[in-house]
Amino acid sequence: LWRILGNEDDVCDAYQETFLKLAHSESGRKPLKVKAYLFRTASNVAISILRRQKTFNKVCNSLAYNVPARQQMDPTGDLDIKYLQESLRLFIARLPDHLRNAVVLRDLGELPYQQVGKIIRVSAGTARVYRCQAVKLLAAWMAEGKRK
Repeated sequence: LWRILGNEDDVCDAYQETFLKLAHSESGRKPLKVKAYLFRTASNVAISILRRQKTFNKVCNSLAYNVPARQQMDPTGDLDIKYLQESLRLFIARLPDHLRNAVVLRDLGELPYQQVGKIIRVSAGTARVYRCQAVKLLAAWMAEGKRK
């Protein structure tokens, strides 16, 4: 994992996620070849972490590229960000329970849809739909708040 990730924190996260997958396997049975299962799962988790980082970096770079230079140096930008974070928290609190739970577990808890579905007692597809509905509702509320 060190060769793939090259970062101690990411390696620790990959190990933790690997052993959690082993402990919470769907079938409830122990794999026949535990060592092979652990190596393959750890490799897959490491690749997933790299994909997430790549996507995150791409989004951050595009956001930084689209922000005008004068706004980047503006100290009031921090206040705007804090205002946006606070308003988003308030809007999330206004969501119906099932939508709020889906958003919190998926986006803040970074859980896969399958686990989100288990926790809120719905299928993974329904959890995905709930999150999508919540995001659309939050986007509408945030856009409405900007117009005021």
